[in-house]
Amino acid sequence: MRDMCQPSRAPIAGFWRYGAVSPPRDRLACGSLDGTARLWGMDTGNQIALFDSQTGSIYAVAFAAVGTVLTGGNDRTIRDSPPMGGDAVVLFAGAPE
Repeated sequence: MRDMCQPSRAPIAGFWRYGAVSPPRDRLACGSLDGTARLWGMDTGNQIALFDSQTGSIYAVAFAAVGTVLTGGNDRTIRDSPPMGGDAVVLFAGAPE
């Protein structure tokens, strides 16, 4: 499971640093310093979705109770994305610097 977030496992550039496992333990979400997050299938190791709405590094990922993927990052926002990808909703826009 941990290897899915490692650069050698992922077919894309970027350093995958932050991860969360879904409550049914069938999906893994990984956040990256390149501003993207990806959703992986735990059984296959295949990428399910790409989330690239952050404008800076992603420092936190989590699953909401309804199954959506939450990301938070350097752009001081928390975004809620559909589990299969698509447009994210900004839940929180942080304070200016």
